[in-house]
Amino acid sequence: AELEDEEDENEVEEEEEEVEEEKDDVEDEEELPGTPPEPEETEELQLYPHPVTRTGLLYDERMEEHYNPWDSQHPEAPQRIRRVMERLQELGLSQRCLRIPARMARREQLRACHTRRLVTLLANSAGLRLRELRALAGGFSSLFLCPRSYPCARLAAGTACAAVAAVWHGKVGLN
Repeated sequence: AELEDEEDENEVEEEEEEVEEEKDDVEDEEELPGTPPEPEETEELQLYPHPVTRTGLLYDERMEEHYNPWDSQHPEAPQRIRRVMERLQELGLSQRCLRIPARMARREQLRACHTRRLVTLLANSAGLRLRELRALAGGFSSLFLCPRSYPCARLAAGTACAAVAAVWHGKVGLN
């Protein structure tokens, strides 16, 4: 009889622990800011709302301010970006896209991928002379710098973040 009482007590304790664990799980499932809503149960489960297939277009003329001051024939030239945009307009494709507004990345967004030292180094590059920019760029693989490189990099990174947000919120599709 004592053994049965002890087993009953163990079962009660296990049930109480399970209830506590379930409470913890529910607390862990509370929505965090920026978390997409959970899908409602339907016959076919979709993780995110499926938008009408739409392509996002990210373009800002200010991105053309990044150029190679010592090699005008470098393939990464502002004219290349401008020509792609012109061609999209000529073909009527840009009008069919959702324009995603460009924005500057915040410093903490840059720090998500780059060291504090690198972000600071590039932020301070705007005041350098061309000779100093070339020497600084020489310390990196396949990089050129001009006085507007850091603001252009912030614009490109921030706009990439805006593109991710547009996909996340179902404004543009992935297909």
